[in-house]
Amino acid sequence: MKLNTSVEPSARAVVPSPVPDPAPMTAMPYLPALDGLRGLAVIGAILFHGGFTWARGGFLGVSTFFVLSGFLITNLLVREWDNGGTIRLGRFWIRRLRRLLPAALLALALVALLWWQLGTAEQLANLRWDLLAALAYVANWRFYFAGTSYAELFSAPSPLQHFWSLAIEEQFYLLFPPAVIALLHAGGRRLLATGVCAAITVSVLLEFGLGGDFDRIYYGTDTRAAELLIGALLALWWSNPSRLVPACRERAGKESARFLMVDIAGIAALAGMFWSWGAVTNTSAVLARGGLPAYALLTAVIIYAASRPGWVARCLSLRPLRWIGLISYGLYLYHWPVFLILDDHRLGWSAGPLFALRMAVTTLIAVTSFHLLEMPIRRGQVFKTDPAALRAALAGALVVATCAILVTLNPPQSIIPYADVRLEDFPTAMKTEPEQSVADPAPATDSGSIAQTVLILGDSGTVDASPALRAVFEAAGATKVIEAAYPGVGLSNPDLKWRAAYTSQINKHHPDLVIMMLGGWDLGYVEAQGASAYS
Repeated sequence: MKLNTSVEPSARAVVPSPVPDPAPMTAMPYLPALDGLRGLAVIGAILFHGGFTWARGGFLGVSTFFVLSGFLITNLLVREWDNGGTIRLGRFWIRRLRRLLPAALLALALVALLWWQLGTAEQLANLRWDLLAALAYVANWRFYFAGTSYAELFSAPSPLQHFWSLAIEEQFYLLFPPAVIALLHAGGRRLLATGVCAAITVSVLLEFGLGGDFDRIYYGTDTRAAELLIGALLALWWSNPSRLVPACRERAGKESARFLMVDIAGIAALAGMFWSWGAVTNTSAVLARGGLPAYALLTAVIIYAASRPGWVARCLSLRPLRWIGLISYGLYLYHWPVFLILDDHRLGWSAGPLFALRMAVTTLIAVTSFHLLEMPIRRGQVFKTDPAALRAALAGALVVATCAILVTLNPPQSIIPYADVRLEDFPTAMKTEPEQSVADPAPATDSGSIAQTVLILGDSGTVDASPALRAVFEAAGATKVIEAAYPGVGLSNPDLKWRAAYTSQINKHHPDLVIMMLGGWDLGYVEAQGASAYS
C-alpha cells in the first residue's frame, strides 16, 4: 500500500486512502502533532533553565526528545530496509550531519568568542575542553568525569552544559543503525525487537545498579539509552506493515473502542507529564530508581496517541506548538548561553521581564539560524552533493576547534588557574594576624588544624571569589573545597529553591566548614528602582 504523504515539515498532512496491499512505504507520513510535542518538550527545558519553581521538572523535556528521536530514527531505518532490503549508513549519517551540525557549529563559535569576554574565571578555565567535547559529541562524559553535577547547574555553569543531551543523541545515531542492520540481516523485525527489548532491560538494570550516583545515571549514554530505545520499540510496532490498513481505516473516520481508549490513555499521559514537570526535581530519588524510563513510557503513550486522530493529536497540532517544534533545535542550542549572558545580576530585572527578554533574543537567533543556515543546508541549496557537505562540515569543525584552542591559550591576567595559585601569591596583608585579639581556636583534630572539607555557598559574587578561596584553603591543607554559588539569590525575596539547594549540598558533602557569602544587591533595586543597586 502506498500512502500519498510528504515528509517535509511544512507540508500538509494528507489523509491516505486505504488499499488492499499493505506494501512497505518509503516515507513516514508527516504527523504535525509530533512537531507540537517537540515544541512542548523544549518549552519544558527552557522553563526549567529559566528558574521557575513550578517547572522544576521541566528538564524531563529532554527525555521526551530522546523518545521522539528513537521513534523517528527507527522509523526511517526500518522503512528504508523494508523498501530496498538495505540501509545506506553513509547517506544516513550525512543527513544527520546536515541536519544537526551547522547550527551546533554556529553555537559553539559564538560561545567561544563571547565567553572570552564575558565568562567567569571558572568558566573560562574549562572552556577549551568543554568546546572540544561538545564538538566531538562526548560532552556528557566530559561533564561527568569533570565532576560537573547537573544538580549544581546554576553554580558557575558551563555555557555548553546543555550539549550533554545532544552528545547522547549523536552517539545513538552512530551506534544504533549498524546494530539495526545486523539484527535485521540475522532475523528480521522480530530479532530486532527482541534485541531492543534486551537492551532496554540492561539499561534499566544498570540504572538500578548504580544506586544513588545520580550524575552517572543522568549523563551516561548507557543509562539514558533506555529512553531512546523505548522510542525505537514503539516505532517497530507502529510501522509494522500488518497494522497499516486498520490505521488507514481509522484515519478515514471509522473510530473504534480501541481508538477511543488510545486517546484517553494519551490524555492521561499528558497529565502525568505535566504533573512530573511540577513535582519532580533534578535531585529526586525516584529518578535513580526507574523514574526516567517510566517518564519515557509516558512519552511513548503520547506519541502513539498523537499519531491517531483525536483530542491529543488536535491539541499537539496547534499552530503555535508546531512552529515552536520546527525551531526547537535552535531554541535548545542557543537559549542556555543567552540565559547566562542576560542574567539578573547583569541586568537587575525581575523574573518576568528578564525571561521575556531572554526568550525574545533566543527566538530571534533561532529563527534566523533556521531560515538562513539550517534549512538551506538541509534542502541541499548550499551543498548539493554529499562530499561537499562532508567537506564543509569538517572545515567548520576545524574552525571551531581552532577557535576553542586560540581563545583559551592565553587567558586574561585576572584569571589565574587554580593549580597555579599558592598562598605566597597573595598580598602580605592577607597573611598577617589581625590587630585585635580573638579567642583561641578549638584544639586541632587528628585530621589537622584546617577543615578538611570546605563548602562555599553564596551568590554570583561568591562565584567570582571562589577561585581565590579555593586556592587559600587548598594551600592551607584542605583536601576538598566545593563551590555551590547561585547567581541572583539576593536578600529581599529569598527563593526557597536556593535554600533547598544549599541544604542539599550540606547533606551531600558533610563539610567541616561552611562559608556563606550573600550580598544585598537586590535591596538597592527594590528601594530605588535600580539607581542605588550597588551603593
